[in-house]
Amino acid sequence: MLRFVRYIVVAAVVLLSGTAARAQFSIEDYDRWQVYNGWRIWVIELPGIHNFGRSDLLTVMATEQPSWSRRYVRIGRRTMFYADNFAADLFRVRNFYRREGFPHAEVHGYVFPDEKHKEVKLKIEISEGPPLILESWRMVFGSDSGAGVDSARWSRSLAVKIGKPLALSDLQSSADTLAHKLRVIGHARARVEFQVLADSLRNTAAATFILYPGRFCYLGATRITGLKQVTESTARRELAYCKFDPFSSTKLEKTRRQLVKLETFSHVSVKPDTATPGDTLAVYIKTDEGRRYHVRLGGGYDTDVGRRASADFTDLNFFGRGRRFTWSGSYADIYRATEARLFWPHTPLNAIDITVAPKWDYKEEPGYRLETVSGTTIFSSEPLDYVNISVSNEVGVARRKDVISGEKTRYTKSVETFSIGWDTRDHPLVPRKGHFVGMTLAESGAIYRTDLRWWRAIFTGRVLVPATRFTILAGKTEFGIMGPLHDAHTTPIEERFYLGGPTTVRGWRRNHLSPRGVDAERTPVGGDFSLSLTTEIRYNIWGPITAAAFCDAGNVWKNKEVWKPFDLYPSAGAGVLFVTMLGPIRLDYAFQLRPNPYHDKSSAIHFSLGTPF
Repeated sequence: MLRFVRYIVVAAVVLLSGTAARAQFSIEDYDRWQVYNGWRIWVIELPGIHNFGRSDLLTVMATEQPSWSRRYVRIGRRTMFYADNFAADLFRVRNFYRREGFPHAEVHGYVFPDEKHKEVKLKIEISEGPPLILESWRMVFGSDSGAGVDSARWSRSLAVKIGKPLALSDLQSSADTLAHKLRVIGHARARVEFQVLADSLRNTAAATFILYPGRFCYLGATRITGLKQVTESTARRELAYCKFDPFSSTKLEKTRRQLVKLETFSHVSVKPDTATPGDTLAVYIKTDEGRRYHVRLGGGYDTDVGRRASADFTDLNFFGRGRRFTWSGSYADIYRATEARLFWPHTPLNAIDITVAPKWDYKEEPGYRLETVSGTTIFSSEPLDYVNISVSNEVGVARRKDVISGEKTRYTKSVETFSIGWDTRDHPLVPRKGHFVGMTLAESGAIYRTDLRWWRAIFTGRVLVPATRFTILAGKTEFGIMGPLHDAHTTPIEERFYLGGPTTVRGWRRNHLSPRGVDAERTPVGGDFSLSLTTEIRYNIWGPITAAAFCDAGNVWKNKEVWKPFDLYPSAGAGVLFVTMLGPIRLDYAFQLRPNPYHDKSSAIHFSLGTPF
């Protein structure tokens, strides 16, 4: 009776799946596979994949992938074979290809048993066939509406592209993007549907997006729930809109980001009430306060600073107003520091964040030893989305010892800095796409007079472009220039530019791509002009592991008399990036492509935390 039921189920699935699916397996194959139920899986092979990754297919399958070590030494995580799951997996893979724009894909399943070890090898053979190509697409309104649609600009942000394979996921993503565009310009109840007309003989398709904008809406009263320690006035200070403003999903998202920026809440939800009729929508903000105090301890080693240990304590609701107080301390072979930092978001000016940071730090570089006791005040703002502007002043006392001459200097440190940046990167630690363009201008002694007067300008650009699902192209350039001011004849050695290390030119040791002193060790002394260029290609091997190949080039010049922008020292190499809960850990090896005049080692290995981008 049970076998008869299985025949009926399999036959129904095959018949409902169409003629292309009937060749995947027969009822006799399915019946034979029942003998191997409960056997361990040795390996799953997926030949014939060209347009997707192995992990994409394994994600849609119910049969679990065994650990890679079982294929070679038969140890590690074991998974079991079940005929029902494997038969269903063949149709899941087939449907996956249909959704991704391959209507003629064929999937065949095979089971190879190993009687001795009671194991099976599974093989899912795939013939992808030609993809369905998008020939044209258009937008139409499903109802009368005065919505202002900028189809020329909106089309550039859609996932569907004429002449490219058409996938269901791309269609849905494009429909969601169009709905979001309508909500940004005030149509809170906007929805978008799509229709596809396919030509199976030519493997082409035409898509139509049907827009239903709905009524133009305004923002009404705001209700905030979930507050415990944080006062409501503190939360309302983060609102990016006013009552009766035109509806904008961008303003609601900006409000959510500003509340998250307080780091006081573990969850924030900002949603308009679109269920209630009318054109004035109430806004409901739901919050969930997390732990107020955070303590972090860390330690380890990297080639940039050697042995390191760190401690960090944070009060995320200092004085009950959502201000963040942080104390941190770190110890490394070349750097020791302790710092207290008070971050006050949205001061009474309601658009400016203030950070006050007293600190003590000690640096032990090849050319100098520097001890500084100072305090920094930072005024920052985000006038536009993804654009940040800050003005800061650091004032304190510094003691410096010159390694080459042995001279000791004590002076008042005063540095005023202005910076502006446009950052669209999608992740603060391991970005996959976006760009960053920034400029930093600094001057010493503009507010508090000091004998060491200098100025500095740094221009930075970074870009990341996803080439495929697993490949990213990245580039970075940075140009710096500085010089003395007034009666000063030279710039301080600790403020000059240095290159070399895991974030600049990786074929050199840290800070060793630099003009050298006249001492016997040829100690790096830095320069007033700096230029560095980096190109990199990354490929995600598996999960948190990414391989990279890169080429860096750069140089530092002592002053403008010797500055030659094309006189660069290139290096090339490869590395591995591993993403952990503490952040990305990276191991790079690079070698110099041009002989260096300092007789330094022509290659370097860098083990570091973070990425150059």
